[in-house]
Amino acid sequence: MLFYTAGIDQKATVELKRPKAENITLGSEILLKCQITGNPEPTYLWYHNKFRLFNTDRIKIVDGGNKVRISNINAEDNGIYSCRSENVAGAIDSTGDFLLNKPAPGTPHLIEDKFTRSLLVMKNDPAWLDCPFVNAHRIDWFSTHEKITNNTRHTVYPNGTLYFPRVRPADEGSYRCEGLGSSRDIPAQTFTSELMLTMLEDFRMDSFEPRLIPNFPIVVPIHKPFTLKVFQPDGQPKPSISWFDRNGDKIGTTGNIFVDGNNLVFKHPAQIDTGNYTCRASNLAGIKNQTVWTIVSVPPVITRPPQDKEVEEDGNVDLQCQVEADTAYPITRVIWMKNGLLISSGSSRHHMDLERGILRIPIVSIDDAGTYACVANTTGQDLVISSEAYLRVTKKLKFHPVPQDSNIELHKNASLPCKAEGDGQVKIRWFKDRSINIAEHITNIDGTLTFLDVQRSDSGRYTCMAYTDKQGSINSTINIDVVDETKKLKLSNGTLHFTKVYMEDKGRYGCTANNTAGNVRMEANLNVASASEFGKEGVEEEEGIDMVKTIIIAVCSAGAYFALVIALTAYFSYRLFMRRKRFAKSMVKSENGDANREQHELLVKDRDSESRGQLRSDSDNRSHVSGMSSHPSHSSQSQSTTSQSQSQRSRRGSYDRLVFPRHDLATIGMLGKGLFGDVFLAKARGIKDYEPETLVVVKSLLVKDEHLYYEFKQELDMYSKLDHPCIAKILGVCKEIEPQFVITEYCDWGDLKQFLYATRGGLSGQFPRVPPLTAVQKTNMCHQVASGLEHLSNHRYIHRDIASRNVLLTSRLELKITSLSLCRDAYAGEYYPYAQNLIPLRWMPPEAVFDGEFSVKSDIWAFGIFVWEVFHLGDLPYTSLTDDEVLKHLKIEDLKLTMVDMCPQEIIDLITKCTAVCPKERPLFSEICSFFGEYILKLQSTAPV
Repeated sequence: MLFYTAGIDQKATVELKRPKAENITLGSEILLKCQITGNPEPTYLWYHNKFRLFNTDRIKIVDGGNKVRISNINAEDNGIYSCRSENVAGAIDSTGDFLLNKPAPGTPHLIEDKFTRSLLVMKNDPAWLDCPFVNAHRIDWFSTHEKITNNTRHTVYPNGTLYFPRVRPADEGSYRCEGLGSSRDIPAQTFTSELMLTMLEDFRMDSFEPRLIPNFPIVVPIHKPFTLKVFQPDGQPKPSISWFDRNGDKIGTTGNIFVDGNNLVFKHPAQIDTGNYTCRASNLAGIKNQTVWTIVSVPPVITRPPQDKEVEEDGNVDLQCQVEADTAYPITRVIWMKNGLLISSGSSRHHMDLERGILRIPIVSIDDAGTYACVANTTGQDLVISSEAYLRVTKKLKFHPVPQDSNIELHKNASLPCKAEGDGQVKIRWFKDRSINIAEHITNIDGTLTFLDVQRSDSGRYTCMAYTDKQGSINSTINIDVVDETKKLKLSNGTLHFTKVYMEDKGRYGCTANNTAGNVRMEANLNVASASEFGKEGVEEEEGIDMVKTIIIAVCSAGAYFALVIALTAYFSYRLFMRRKRFAKSMVKSENGDANREQHELLVKDRDSESRGQLRSDSDNRSHVSGMSSHPSHSSQSQSTTSQSQSQRSRRGSYDRLVFPRHDLATIGMLGKGLFGDVFLAKARGIKDYEPETLVVVKSLLVKDEHLYYEFKQELDMYSKLDHPCIAKILGVCKEIEPQFVITEYCDWGDLKQFLYATRGGLSGQFPRVPPLTAVQKTNMCHQVASGLEHLSNHRYIHRDIASRNVLLTSRLELKITSLSLCRDAYAGEYYPYAQNLIPLRWMPPEAVFDGEFSVKSDIWAFGIFVWEVFHLGDLPYTSLTDDEVLKHLKIEDLKLTMVDMCPQEIIDLITKCTAVCPKERPLFSEICSFFGEYILKLQSTAPV
């Protein structure tokens, strides 16, 4: 099997392939290439002045998308050309863009040497963006959404300069300048300019190699060359890296410890080199420091190896190993081997004290016998293995199986076996009523008690005693009853017939049918009563049944009556409410006219064009969402259209009842890219009867892969059939043309992961952006999601991607489960490419990753990780491990979550149960919901008044 590492260059440029720049003229053809490499091969998007390019008669996107050919160029083709590259490793926008600026008769022409293509400034400093033209009647500037006018934030000068007296973070972005001719017939010349603020990101744990682990040092092996690599944090301009030693002195490029490029190199490390080193990144935006705790490790020495031991089966045993190491735990850990193989640290049968070197087996079995050796494992050093010790396990004296009470048949022969096992030869003796003297027709043959012609006097208590010379003796006492089977006849059809019933026949009877395929057992209860009791019970039972029927009929009639009254009241109240609402709308429109609606941001180019009195077609600037309406709705027409579409939907079944007109959607912005395509935030007009506009999520189906299309339909089917307050509902679908859209509920506070981030404290002791969550609030959040997943599992559905990023949150802290799965950009770092799929590796159990077995139990594992996220405020699970390390530990079943001190023990225990390696050991969602209900009551009762 072949594996590859996904990646993409961090820099992309647009290059002119042909002709040469000086040979470009109006009417000629140009070929541009997006220069970037990635694995797998990225997909490409092309833009002209930040507007998406699509194939037209003159514009052709070729060679898999990484080239664009423009034929018969004219003045309208002038501008800035850029590209965007995407694959599973991320997305990169080009920085080296191509500027096309060819003069045309009577058309404004950009003065390139004075044009500001991009400008990097510090926060609160002034900035000037210059865009001078010749032959321009007027020069306008536009932000992403609207035309810029003079105000306190910025000033547009007639010479084409856009001035910012004080640049703020909100000012950062792209700006378009347009040179206009003296008439509408002269095409405007548009160019884009970038305004960027200086910035410097913090170091991350993965900025270093080896990766930094919280509260754990970087271990450097003694006397061996070692390089600590560092990757520059993101910054504008590119930051410089320097290192400082334990005393705060800057480290140079020579010596025993020196800097090579950005990396810190230990040439010949000694124990004296242990200490804290500081890595510093600096640029115009400031300075960021990261302290790196470094320890030089020394090989360990085993001073006392484990000793031979002997233990009886079912007992407990401790094996001890003494290790001396200059670098103590956790740098040095003591692990164990059995019969030459390492014992897993997650073994349920073995308890290892990694610090003190103790191996404990709490319940010893015969299989535990063998040779054991301890292994001293010091990071950066070779493993040191002790001499072997032999553990001998002796068999425990025990019955196998334990004798059971029995019935023997009168005047028949019978035998009762008693078997035991132990260390050595086991002898068996039988007693009756504590007496060793048993009747002559009863014999003990090798532990089996044999009855010849059973007598009624043979009933009684019999004791089997097993003993050995070394282990002593054990006893087991049973009751033996003599029964007369002549009154019971077993017929050939399997019927058991009693010729005469006695009181002692009362009890439970079992019938077993078997063949080579197995056996089936059914049981029946025989209740024996006197004649007087039987008649009395029959009359009472009959009267009781009649009474129950009467009560049921009365309750159902009353319930139906109340339901009818409530339904009629609700119906007429709703009609009155809608009549008043339509009247209020007509009054408002007659006084104020139509209210302006927000227009589609992808059509902003046309709106800007209208501001200068020019009319253009937007057909070349539409993306896959261009089918959405961007025009204001016009009162009566919109209302009638909405009401007609709603009435049509109500009459249709299946998905047809969800069909929603595409022109009643107005996009607000992109949320990200998911497994099936783009995910947008939008406003839907009239999708809910009680709201004129509703904030919704729109998921598009852009992929052509048959498997992904099937998954998309499965997801649509699941959410359309579920109805629970903690599960986001599907409000509509747009499927009349491609791409298909699915419209789901959205919550005003977005996804839960971002909210959890916001509740954290900032850097340098800053307060969190929102108040911290209480234990009751966190527990209630988990309870809501658990109840939603219980509903989902009760309908035999599986979610497959339970995480805080896929849970929406309202301002009332109400949660809704959804499936945004923004795996291609926003949360790409939380998905892992495996077996040609993107999977949420850190949220998946072993059976789902390696065997593809998704079930309710795999959702329970993911829910356990979700609970961990809530109580760790959105942290990445196993943050100290890379994805490959997580996969490795998952495969050997040695993956453990680290818990913060403030996490309650009850929550830790629940997470541990949910993430049990064996699926059968994980709890049910019903049990989880019961736990949270009781735990919330406990928290509320102990909370201070």
